[in-house]
Amino acid sequence: METDLVYTAKCANHGSNARNPALSQRLQKQHRYPPHQSAHLSPSIQLFSSTREARENNMSEKMDDGRTNSEEDSDEEEEEEPIIGLNLIPSFFRSEAPSREAMCNCLEVKCGILPSCQTCASNGGNSGSSSYATVTPTLKKVKTSTEDESMTTLPQYLSSNALYSRLHAPSSELEKLQLELIRQTGGHSAAISIYDKSHGLSKRHANVLSCSASPDGDTVLMQLCTRTPKDKESQELLSGQILAFIRLYVENDQSLLFVRNTTGLNALAIAGITNKRTVSHYLVRLYQAMDQDLNEQNAHGQTLLHLLARQGDSCSDTLDLLLNLKHSVMDKTRLFRYDVVDQAQRTPLDEAMTSANIYSTGKSRRVFQETVRLFYDVIQEDAAQLVLYSEGIQSTLGVAILQMGLVELTRIEKN
Repeated sequence: METDLVYTAKCANHGSNARNPALSQRLQKQHRYPPHQSAHLSPSIQLFSSTREARENNMSEKMDDGRTNSEEDSDEEEEEEPIIGLNLIPSFFRSEAPSREAMCNCLEVKCGILPSCQTCASNGGNSGSSSYATVTPTLKKVKTSTEDESMTTLPQYLSSNALYSRLHAPSSELEKLQLELIRQTGGHSAAISIYDKSHGLSKRHANVLSCSASPDGDTVLMQLCTRTPKDKESQELLSGQILAFIRLYVENDQSLLFVRNTTGLNALAIAGITNKRTVSHYLVRLYQAMDQDLNEQNAHGQTLLHLLARQGDSCSDTLDLLLNLKHSVMDKTRLFRYDVVDQAQRTPLDEAMTSANIYSTGKSRRVFQETVRLFYDVIQEDAAQLVLYSEGIQSTLGVAILQMGLVELTRIEKN
């Protein structure tokens, strides 16, 4: 019972181990800490224990003099001494030991957990040491309070708007995309459950957090992005698994997000080819936050737009998204360049036109009408901006580009 009054909690902010008593004055009156434990208690509890022990020793000395308890009480009524240090504890914790929803109960005045205890939760309950991860925006590996841990433990956040920690630079768009993926998973509880299982899997199998999940050099995230769910249930599970492994990679090895397999594809390319619009959007913004080149070329000089252009209208939704993404609210330049040429000197639009001729018939027939239209839409938009904001020869060039685009688009529509 005495050991139940003390348990160890690790504070997320200052990372110190604090042995704290159960914060119930009633229990403190009923139990006394043995001498071998008092050295490990906080100063306030040591003072409480020593004060009570002194009072009892004084009582025994008086009884040796032949005076009974009743006689002593009749002489004067002793006042109950206040428990020094109890006023440092917030009233929320005074009535009883903290529940699972508020496990961090350290007495540090500067602790950031106490004012908002609902933003953290225990990984291991009341037994043993519990690790916490702070809800701190960062692109680096999340560090827990235990310095010698090689991998971060599972942090669970109770607050709905802080369920998943900000593992990236502060961005309202990233947060919205993250919440959208949680919604597609089936809600916060489902997202936590899937992450818990994925995290446990990564602990049991080393190749889960590597690029050797398949003989082709795929990561688990790549394999997940290739899947096509058949129903709502499988869609929710897939969304949760994708989100879980994105987070595991960010926490443990960020390079796994960008690594390419033997065919030269990374997770973003596979998500785009399979037309996973929200996943692609989320990965794009993560890549951008981590200073990755979104127009990086593979061994054949092809960018992500080249790869999507070759697929045709099957991934036109994602292509439309990528073509219209801008760097930021202030910087209106496009994230993805459609003027990059590959080793065959073809732009993404050229790739779409060439593929349309190759795959226009046969079993592998693909439709490219929407794909070509999307490219011409952005070309016309940029040409119009060039006309509006340029002068002299640039303005003339802009008009010529716009006219060429309209003529070519009309020819495609007739065909």
